[in-house]
Amino acid sequence: GGGGEDGGGGVVAWAGSTRVGAEPELVRRVGGAFLLSRSLSSRYVRLLFLSTHQFDASRARAAVYPTDPAPKPKDIKQASKRRLQSVSVPDWEAFSASLLLHWTSAASGLELDGAVTKGLRAVRNSLSDQRASAVLGWPLMQQAVLAALPTALGPDRPAVALRSTVAAVSSRMRPLLRAVVETCGILSSPRELRDLFGWLADIADTLRAMGLSPPDAAALLSCLTRCLPGQQAAGSTQPAPPAEPPEPPAPPSRWSAIATVLSLQSSAESAPAEAGQAEAWQRFLDGATPVILRLLVV
Repeated sequence: GGGGEDGGGGVVAWAGSTRVGAEPELVRRVGGAFLLSRSLSSRYVRLLFLSTHQFDASRARAAVYPTDPAPKPKDIKQASKRRLQSVSVPDWEAFSASLLLHWTSAASGLELDGAVTKGLRAVRNSLSDQRASAVLGWPLMQQAVLAALPTALGPDRPAVALRSTVAAVSSRMRPLLRAVVETCGILSSPRELRDLFGWLADIADTLRAMGLSPPDAAALLSCLTRCLPGQQAAGSTQPAPPAEPPEPPAPPSRWSAIATVLSLQSSAESAPAEAGQAEAWQRFLDGATPVILRLLVV
């Protein structure tokens, strides 16, 4: 989707977003307390948010990125560090505005919304379980993203170029998913959260290794936003395939009846949790995407 330009110099909100975040209320309080203009109060709040969480812009994580040939970890760390140090003050303000909009709420103030951190922790725990993710997690997510990507890239792209882009994404899809899911988990740890922008720089480097332009990277991240397992089924508008004629039901036993009741109870109890995870996942990527896209080009 498209975005709106923010006063800080970056795209911070997707078109059609109804989120408000903590910034408007914080701006009102700061302006009233210190008799500052709305613009100056907004800048103060955004910088205060960065300071509150002690985000570290001077160092980056040393990780082995999926490039060929693979660079040395020392070279990776130095390159990522240079990118973070090249980010301008208006960029930092735009980053803060995006995170405030999508990761906070009026009730949370400068802290991250608990619904987001709790939902993302559940997402990471679920997808980190190799027994589940090997069958239900990573493959389903990758399949969903690659199926949606050609449409997201646009109908005017030549077929050869489209196949080349999708192939480049497919070859590095697993490292990208792993980086995004691992980054989700750090939001609930104040100590790890300090390195947030190093983690987001890792994601940007993975996109760069795919050879993606910023518009193509934005299209891929948009697909990723909607790829959480179960999310497509819950929000799908595609018509269902014709149903097969049902087989005659077997006479129910007492144990099968009990199993049916327990299954229905489990489904009813898990539905709100899955909805919370899907919302947290979307809010995470909506907030992180403008940051990642900017780090892709610095």
